[in-house]
Amino acid sequence: MIDMGYLSDMLSKEYGNLEAMDVYSTKLGETDVEILEVSVGGEKFIAMFQSVPVKENLYSFLLKAPS
Repeated sequence: MIDMGYLSDMLSKEYGNLEAMDVYSTKLGETDVEILEVSVGGEKFIAMFQSVPVKENLYSFLLKAPS
């Protein structure tokens, strides 16, 4: 299982000026879901991250954000 908060931690490391305003996390069956409201340079957006276990220690990831 991936730790909740993984997406916000990953994005914060990648983009130093990113600020996570709110983090919503839940589990739907075996799928971990995180929805973030983030701010970068005065712009706000929502990002959604899903991780689904494929087999032991192997996960499929999906990241959706506005383009």
